[in-house]
Amino acid sequence: MQLMMSKLQQHGVPGKRGTIILTSEDPGILPQRHAYTKNTTFPFDFVVNERDIQPGTGKSTYFYDKADAIMISSLVVFKLQLISNVLVGNCCSNFHNLLFELVREGCGADPHMDWECLSTIKDPRFRICCGWTKEGDCKQIWADHHARRSAAFHSASVNKT
Repeated sequence: MQLMMSKLQQHGVPGKRGTIILTSEDPGILPQRHAYTKNTTFPFDFVVNERDIQPGTGKSTYFYDKADAIMISSLVVFKLQLISNVLVGNCCSNFHNLLFELVREGCGADPHMDWECLSTIKDPRFRICCGWTKEGDCKQIWADHHARRSAAFHSASVNKT
């Protein structure tokens, strides 16, 4: 949220709440917004496509495998992101790479949109590592991740015997 607070200070209208268009493939992200909305001093409102593809699955619980409706839902999310004046994405998916390519070419509603890829952002507090990023800080992050997974797998194997 620190990143969004700095973006609000930079681009927001004094005295007016900012709006976050929230989409995520992480199943835990969308429900977490409720903790923020309960805080009356939180300076943002959320816009969420409640009928979006179920995060992390590529499936929608609402559309029951209706391909056309799923495509429309995906395009709604795409459009919502293109009409913003600040865009922050992980840039670790083909969806984000296409979205950010369109933004770089001026296809968003604001041709001077402020955009940030969390995979390449300069501030290490906000940087994330994509699955294919194996250099720099990410080299150690992925080594630690694989060590934890290996230890958990080994622990589970030992507990079965």
